[in-house]
Amino acid sequence: MTPKTSSSRAARLDRASALPLFAQLKQWLLAEIAGWPDPARRFHTEAEIAARFSVSRHTVRRAIADLVRAGLLARSRGAGSHVQQPRLAETIDSRMDVRGDWRALGVAMAIRVLDFARQAAGPAFAAELGVAPGAEIRAIRRLRLVAGVPVALDERILPLDVAARAKLTRRSAAGSIIDALRRAGLTASAEWHIDAVRADAEEQAILQIDAGAPLLVRRMRYLDQNGRCILAGRSIHRGDLMSFVVRLPLDRDLGNRVDWFTRQRG
Repeated sequence: MTPKTSSSRAARLDRASALPLFAQLKQWLLAEIAGWPDPARRFHTEAEIAARFSVSRHTVRRAIADLVRAGLLARSRGAGSHVQQPRLAETIDSRMDVRGDWRALGVAMAIRVLDFARQAAGPAFAAELGVAPGAEIRAIRRLRLVAGVPVALDERILPLDVAARAKLTRRSAAGSIIDALRRAGLTASAEWHIDAVRADAEEQAILQIDAGAPLLVRRMRYLDQNGRCILAGRSIHRGDLMSFVVRLPLDRDLGNRVDWFTRQRG
């Protein structure tokens, strides 16, 4: 399925928004890159973008410079700009090394830890993790950004003893939490469900998107060898920018049925 890009929508920026024009423009251009049909085809020129959005060439250059630094566009004298990575896709497999996947693509993906808190588990979280209501848990919230544009919001909860065994800190939570659990010898299996939803007011503000914009939500539970839930949570991805690629073994010895819900572009 080929996603709609900003070409199919009215080219407008919100001049009343607190978000600077160059940052808004960068979001539109990132959506264009995500759905770019042919890497060999030259990307829009500065003049075309400036005319289309009624902004100065300086604003356009600032937005494009960030995308070049992120490895999403390449510029050369006389040849213009070309898309380097037309699909912003994350791979779902046994590794789930999201940061490593982006690094392998040459794309700068940053993780900003918004919350790293100890809190009492409410009824829903307690049921999810199999702990007593009111038990202390570790709650982590992270924002993932590409070229400075928010692309996903991660929410994770863990039993406090599990977070301690994995030696999780606010700093290490900006890396792979699953790798930390794996190194501690805690992971045995995982359950994922992917759903399409519409953004609520909070998600709109954090991800800098319009009200009701499409989101892809990946809900997850990780279990240890005894079937205990050691991590639960969700990742909320911008549906206009992100897609998923699923890789799973087609092994005759694969005894268990695995349910996968995915959307793949292209």
